[in-house]
Amino acid sequence: MTTRPLDDFRIAARPEIEAWLRRLLDRQVRLQLSTPAGASLLTQLCSVDVEHHSLGFEVEPGPLQQLQALLDSAELVAVAYLDNIRLEFELDALVLVQGAALSTLRAPWPAELYRFQRRQAFRVEPLGHSYPRVLVPHPHEPEMALRLRVLDLSVSGLALLLPADVPPLQAGLSLNAARVELDGDVHFETTLHLQHVGPCSPDAQGISHGLRLGCAFGTLPSGAERALQLYIDQTQKRQRLLKSPELRLMQVHRRCHGFTLLEAAIVIAVLGIIAAVAVPSYGSMLARQQLRAAGAHLALDLRTAREEALRSGRSVFVSSRGSGPAWCWGVSRDAPCDCQSEAQKEGRGGAPACSVGRGEARDYPLVELGRADTLELQPGLGRALRAGSIELKTRKKHSLQVQLNALGRAHLCGPDAPKPADC
Repeated sequence: MTTRPLDDFRIAARPEIEAWLRRLLDRQVRLQLSTPAGASLLTQLCSVDVEHHSLGFEVEPGPLQQLQALLDSAELVAVAYLDNIRLEFELDALVLVQGAALSTLRAPWPAELYRFQRRQAFRVEPLGHSYPRVLVPHPHEPEMALRLRVLDLSVSGLALLLPADVPPLQAGLSLNAARVELDGDVHFETTLHLQHVGPCSPDAQGISHGLRLGCAFGTLPSGAERALQLYIDQTQKRQRLLKSPELRLMQVHRRCHGFTLLEAAIVIAVLGIIAAVAVPSYGSMLARQQLRAAGAHLALDLRTAREEALRSGRSVFVSSRGSGPAWCWGVSRDAPCDCQSEAQKEGRGGAPACSVGRGEARDYPLVELGRADTLELQPGLGRALRAGSIELKTRKKHSLQVQLNALGRAHLCGPDAPKPADC
């Protein structure tokens, strides 16, 4: 079995290194510092100094023998786990800075950082049906252009749905010049090696609508693996958001029993009293939950926009349309998109597509859009051209704001934010 070179996982660009270090700092992720001799220390970042390109690590009170082994070592490796990503980098010239109340370890920025996808996070199922997709000519009928839906995706391959009305394919074939489109803007060409063919999982009526093609990627072009990893990260984030308690629908299972007319009358009377007291409170609680879910969705799209600006070196815009109960926001590259235009939703006719992220009123029917700024994140830096905010509110007089500061970081504020704070 061959192994991929470490260059596939290496990050050397300063803006990307800063972005990953910032995420470790903001989320207070634990890091393990270790030496080849076996000495180790569990710590976390307390500062990321951009001006002097230095890092600060917390030092908890304890025996100095283990700490001295780290200071004396010529080789030191830091390892951290961020969601399903393993980050690893080397540190040089570790120095202990002792203070009256707190001691810290100081070290220069790493020259490079390695980012590994953890194995259990390789395969994700797309959330939509339009993208990702694969465009490829049929190997037996070259004039037939196939547009195949991706059922699941990993950094090493994908599964495709071959419709029942298309001539079948056999395992062992190679699909040359396959165009893999992750969204309207991100795509690459490669060879797909067909490894296995089987029936697709049946639907609710027990009917299978085609064949499942398991394919492995051939040689990937430059940047394709990074694009796949970014797509997997973003899809996992959205899946976690959709599974959050604010977005789950509660199912109530009822069982029927026999009862008398008197029992029915008593139950109806009690339910009427409870409804008169509880329904207004329940409606207010439901509206607040939808508001917080919409705020979390928008904040996630703003963080994704910052990561995209850092990764792609292109300007990323967050724009909104509409007001009251008919509204939407969209995240696009190079220019603001119109999330209410069908052409711009899909990027037809040269219009910028809302392909990086979007949200709309039908997902949060109790939420309305208030005052909103068009936000722009600078290419390669991820910083906001200017600070701004987008306000979300409900008819129950709940409100919160999603603010973007000059560094491109999003946070929630307002009386109904998960952690209420003044804006």
